[in-house]
Amino acid sequence: SRAEIEAILQGTLPENFDFDEQPRVESREMQPVAILENLVENLTDQHKIALQAKDEHITDLRLQIDQLRQDLAESRKPWWKR
Repeated sequence: SRAEIEAILQGTLPENFDFDEQPRVESREMQPVAILENLVENLTDQHKIALQAKDEHITDLRLQIDQLRQDLAESRKPWWKR
């Protein structure tokens, strides 16, 4: 989270921060870097998922628009041609 990143950068991690849940590194000095890399990787994955969902939503909307156009065209035909 943004708060975790700021805390890491300021060196003021909460007392209950669990380093065991974070990536392992050789030295404690490199731990904040590894945590930031992990956070960036997670955010990148989330962003990719969000982009894919957006693309799927756009595709669905385009299909709905096409269907509405067809329905509109059909409704404009005289009743004897429907």
